[in-house]
Amino acid sequence: MKRDDLFSYQIIEDKCYLQFNAMYDLQSYLQLCQITGTKVEDNYLNFLPSFSDFIDKMDADLKQHHIQKLVVDMRYNGGGNSMLGDQLLQYLGIDTGTISRYKTLVRKSDFLFKCMPDFYDCSKCKSEELITMGDFENLHSLPKIKNRFEGKVIFIQGQNTFSSANYLLTTVKDNHLFSIIGTPTSQKPTCFGDVLPVELPFTGTKGYISHSFFERPDVRRNEEYCLYPEFHIPMSMDERLNGIDKCWEWIEMNIMYYL
Repeated sequence: MKRDDLFSYQIIEDKCYLQFNAMYDLQSYLQLCQITGTKVEDNYLNFLPSFSDFIDKMDADLKQHHIQKLVVDMRYNGGGNSMLGDQLLQYLGIDTGTISRYKTLVRKSDFLFKCMPDFYDCSKCKSEELITMGDFENLHSLPKIKNRFEGKVIFIQGQNTFSSANYLLTTVKDNHLFSIIGTPTSQKPTCFGDVLPVELPFTGTKGYISHSFFERPDVRRNEEYCLYPEFHIPMSMDERLNGIDKCWEWIEMNIMYYL
């Protein structure tokens, strides 16, 4: 069952269940304010948790209870800041500098620079030119995760695993890092993303325009319409309504073989 927390964990017997519902936290909010040049609101400073602090707390608990099996549930994760995915991979012992990564292209425009004046250098490329994100990013990374989990890991995905969450799991699959179970996502791994808000001048209708293109690490799979799990575990509506979790049942039955 989905919880209200952005991220939470629970130790269940010899396993830790991490429900990762949103890739958004205090540091990513401050980063967003930096990008857009908006004022930092005190309410958010007091409300938003720190993902790096959360990981440190969970790690201490796992070490205290000698937990060596971690289940990361991302079925309810609609995305956010992909750098939280990098933080999670760091904690899981992955050197993000040595694996195949997404390639991000951004189309330069006056509107983009107006929305993000401190993020891109408009002098380095021609108008409407596609530029590589890494070459024009003026942004500090989120805090590095110092602790490491050395046990076994399995991910759960679903149709609501979207945007940066889909990005993270595609990176996991294309690099053969960990097992993924669940159902296919509803988004192409290679896709457009990162939106800018727009409002039509006469009607006031609000919408969004994408300014980035994301290409998955395994470019041979660019045409795939969704991210398929390693083990497909469908769930019926009756099972959902009755609180039956087929993915967790699968983990309980197969954990000795795949973890």
